[in-house]
Amino acid sequence: MAFVVSCPHFPACSGCSAIGRPHATQLEDKLRNVCGLFDRASLLGFENALIEKITASLNIGAYRNRAKLVPARSAADGVTCSDARSRRIKLGLYRAGSHDVIDIPGCPVHMKGLNHAIEVIREGLGECDICLYDEVTHTGDLRFITLRQGVATAELLIGFVTRSRDFPGGDRLTRFVMDRCKDVVGVVQNINPKKGNVIFGPTNRLLAGRN
Repeated sequence: MAFVVSCPHFPACSGCSAIGRPHATQLEDKLRNVCGLFDRASLLGFENALIEKITASLNIGAYRNRAKLVPARSAADGVTCSDARSRRIKLGLYRAGSHDVIDIPGCPVHMKGLNHAIEVIREGLGECDICLYDEVTHTGDLRFITLRQGVATAELLIGFVTRSRDFPGGDRLTRFVMDRCKDVVGVVQNINPKKGNVIFGPTNRLLAGRN
């Protein structure tokens, strides 16, 4: 197998940094990293020869059950909150070494339920006129979106990270997502009022379902 997965977002997206290397090479790199960790730990009586190999997973795609995404609008669309529906919404990760958001629809390593929920959220952000956070001016509301899916249950928990407790349109967005994603069992608002790249703040508020 030449590659773990084929991804249309690579190399602009840096979420899977090893994806362009042959699978066998990735396993060799992992073995080398593990042996290095044990070397530095200097465990009494332990020899790296005991580490025989890295066993490849049978799941080469659709295995990741967590996502942390940055919402943004296209640069040409401006940064104001008016006419939100008319501007394309990006949901993705920062390009390596920058704060330019790479849009990542249909990530091949996300579980399918995550990808479906992400696209519903993307639609809901426009429908519900959600004002996205601007890190330059420290204005706007929605900073990050987080998702977790139970591997055994397929249940989804969604988190909206906002600049303040006040989240105009948040209740409407919550209903929009839960009506269209039946696997969503809870929506939580996390409040992070501080500037910077740290995702989570100290306060959570349950918007619907269970936390």
